[in-house]
Amino acid sequence: MRVSVKILARGETVELELPEGTTVKKLMEVLKIDSTRSIVIKNAEALPENYVLKEGDKITVLPIVSGG
Repeated sequence: MRVSVKILARGETVELELPEGTTVKKLMEVLKIDSTRSIVIKNAEALPENYVLKEGDKITVLPIVSGG
């Protein structure tokens, strides 16, 4: 299955070929991104780690920003 991932912290968009049944958690492992420091978005909604990606999904990974 093919998905598009925009990674804002890196300023890049990548097209990935992933096995069927890949979850957001597994995607973050593949991308080597700490899921505790990022939010994964699809269609303006945050996705849980157990969300199963679908063919053609367009995902955005946003870094969590904190501080004062």
